[in-house]
Amino acid sequence: MENKNTILTIILAIGLVLISLFLIYQTKVEEIKTIAITGSYSTKVDPDQAEITFNLITRADTILEAQQMNLELANNLIKVLLEAGMTEKEIQTINYYTNKRTVWENNKYVDKDFQVINSMQIKTKNIDKIGKYIDLASKNGVENINNLQFTLSEEKKEEIYQEALAKAGENARERAKKLGLSVSFKIKGIKSISLETPITPYYRYYNTDMLTAESTAKREETPIQPEQVNINANVNVVFKIEDLKMVLLK
Repeated sequence: MENKNTILTIILAIGLVLISLFLIYQTKVEEIKTIAITGSYSTKVDPDQAEITFNLITRADTILEAQQMNLELANNLIKVLLEAGMTEKEIQTINYYTNKRTVWENNKYVDKDFQVINSMQIKTKNIDKIGKYIDLASKNGVENINNLQFTLSEEKKEEIYQEALAKAGENARERAKKLGLSVSFKIKGIKSISLETPITPYYRYYNTDMLTAESTAKREETPIQPEQVNINANVNVVFKIEDLKMVLLK
């Protein structure tokens, strides 16, 4: 009987200790104070990549003739660009379509001919040669150049974004420190960090409708001046804080 009482007493004692520890832990959790701060950083960097899209357009009485003419133009243009230093991976077809052209004559639509439009894109890191590539395209069958865009390569974009994130984190901590000085709290640590979805850098499209064979023939090389690219990073940091009055009382 005494053994049973002793065991029961021990169990009750252990239970009381566990309950006490749990209550202490709950009290400490409830005492944790936090503040959420957003840090941001923005920078401009030089682009390391350029993209040009253009159309090879051919017309003929039959679709097969128009396609053959377009094929010859495309093969010749690719050959010229490769000789200028580009690689096959930098040149690609992004769209290809055919249609029968009609014109309005004598109050009715009349079949004109067949048309083939081959939309091609070149993507290169040789930014200093962009003017040369545009001129070569214009002089070798390209009727119109749709746009020119200066961008960041994926590896460059990731490198710059990671640097911007670090700066954004520093900005969040500095803002928290300054706020703490004004309202009397001290940073104890970090509870959580979350990253905002990175904003895709804005790339300016250059209007190149006037860059045709006729317009570029009068110049030695088309002058192109790339614009810098904006990179933005934002982080949300929840800091653990402590009232300075409580710190002084300790």
